[in-house]
Amino acid sequence: MIYIELRKQILNSAVPAGSIVSEQILAERLSVGKAPVRVAIRRLASEGFLTIEPRRGIRITEQSVQDVLDLFQVRILMEQLVVRQIAGKLSRLQIDRLRQNREELRVASMELDIDKLIESDFGFHRLLAEFHANKQLVWMLDRTLDSLYREVRSSMHVRNRASESLGEHEKIYEAIVSGDADEADRCMVAHVQCGQRFVMSRGKNCVFQLS
Repeated sequence: MIYIELRKQILNSAVPAGSIVSEQILAERLSVGKAPVRVAIRRLASEGFLTIEPRRGIRITEQSVQDVLDLFQVRILMEQLVVRQIAGKLSRLQIDRLRQNREELRVASMELDIDKLIESDFGFHRLLAEFHANKQLVWMLDRTLDSLYREVRSSMHVRNRASESLGEHEKIYEAIVSGDADEADRCMVAHVQCGQRFVMSRGKNCVFQLS
């Protein structure tokens, strides 16, 4: 699907943020006609991945520092709500899915595959939102994580934070499974704030602390 491929190329910076392209350039890049590219462009524009500028072309959205800070702030609020309301309420199948995700993140960390690392890391948070079962919240968290993908990916090139993130996920997991909503909240906030500091510092050390 053209939308999925173009979205993927924007997220992994194959089409760099801030660049200006045209339907023709994208069609040639994807080896397809302009019509399906036009449909994909409209959808991606509605999702904030790009803007259509008359007489100039298509500009790939570039995040400002404030944009990134705002996204992390919104993310914290959503994820606090999720862990508080699912703590102690997961089914055996849901717990098994979290364990499987943990193993996927561990393997990706060993292989140092950046894209798999981020997919597994974000997958943990998406699973928690899915278990909450609020479709609008799942949609909003998906959008937020997608908007942060490029920033997280560029930081991962500087320093691999996967082992730290895996440990933080474990603390969140244990608190949720044990039914300790307050601990799950504290661990989630500390985890996301640590990720924010990591991204904003472009990969410098981040110490996991409970506030």
